[in-house]
This record gives sequence, structure tokens and C-alpha cells, in this order.
Amino acid sequence: MKRFHLEELEKSYRENNLKFLNFLEKNYDVKSFRQVNYKGKERISRFILPEYLYYVKKGVLISSYYDYQGNRRSVNITSEGEILGITAFFYNTPQNWEIQVLEDAEITILPKRELDKNEAEVYNIFGSSLSYYLLMLSMGWQVMSSNGSERINYALILLTHKLGVKCDERYYLPVYVNHELIASFAAVSRSYATRCLQKLAMDGVVSLAYKMLYIQDKEKLFSVTPNYFFEDC
Repeated sequence: MKRFHLEELEKSYRENNLKFLNFLEKNYDVKSFRQVNYKGKERISRFILPEYLYYVKKGVLISSYYDYQGNRRSVNITSEGEILGITAFFYNTPQNWEIQVLEDAEITILPKRELDKNEAEVYNIFGSSLSYYLLMLSMGWQVMSSNGSERINYALILLTHKLGVKCDERYYLPVYVNHELIASFAAVSRSYATRCLQKLAMDGVVSLAYKMLYIQDKEKLFSVTPNYFFEDC
């Protein structure tokens, strides 16, 4: 059997995010912070500035990090209760991100100058989550250096982990997880993604019915994917 190496880290990470939300509501007038709303299918290109944290109140986003040469270096799914900008915040360095909105999103922008008023508590909460962010960033770099079919497998595993609903030993993905989105996630062409998905379907790993993608055999998908984020157990 294999399992996600990140499961325990992510559990702790989400507990810390909940602790942070409770901390915000107790110490700040959260409604006074700037709120931005995005509709599904929107794309946002911007620098994540170290002067802010971006708290996702609702929605699902694909966030991609680019280096200063314009190369895509990391990709991740961010959803309700998660935070963008942690590494920029800690290292005081702006980062170039492209964000694709999958489900209507509402984001609260938290100014560092306000958080600094309770600096010790803020850093204490996020310090324990920094290893999660660094591991996700490092893992994303590894993935984007692999070949196209491996990137598609990675995309399917992460999409299943973040968004999949398990039923009768298979995982249902939201209807917006289509060939085009998987191609975008994996930085390949749509036709290439379709060929890879057809091969996975022939191997009994995935299936497509009623315009929805299902993961039929998660363990088999693990077996043909480099060991980025799961371990034998």
C-alpha cells in the first residue's frame, strides 16, 4: 500500500489555519480588511507581495509559481481555509503567481503591518506550517521538471486528494476537472492530455462518464507516478 507523505503535515497545516482564523476573528475587525471576489474560470496574473497574506474564505484555485525568467516552477491547488503568500511573507520576497479560479472565490487580503501588531502569535501559528509550504513548493519544482505523462499523473493524484469524493472505492472529481484543465495543470497541450487519459482509461486507472472523470484505481495511478509525495506503508 502507499499513502500520501503529506497527510499528517496537511492535517496539522489545516488545524493551524483554523487556529489562525480564530485568532483573526478574536483580535481584528476582519470585515475592515479588503475583500476581493473572483468568478470561476477567471485567470489572475500578479505578484504575491510580502506585505500581505491572502486568506481564501471560499473557492478553489490553481496557483502556479513562476521564476523571474518566466518558467513555471510549481503548481498547487488552494481551497477554502488556505492561505496564499506564506513563503513571500516569511522571506520578504515578492513572487510571481498565476491563479486560475475553479470555483467562485472570496479572498481576504491581510496587511502585514496589521499582523505585526501581534507578531509573536502570528509567527508562532505559521512557523509550524512553514515546512508544509516549503515541501509543497519543492515538490512542485520536482514535478515540473518531470516528463509530460508524469505531470498528468501528478495532477490527477493531487486533484483527487484535494477535490475527490470517494464512493465505492473510486473517486469522483468535479465536473470542471476536464481534459483542458488537466492539460493546463500539467503544462501540456490538450491533445497530449487526452492521449494520456485515454491510455490511463485503457489501463483501468480512470474512466469518464456523464462528463465527469473518475479515478478507478488510485493505487495503480501511484505505481506509475514518481514518489513525490507518498511513501510505502
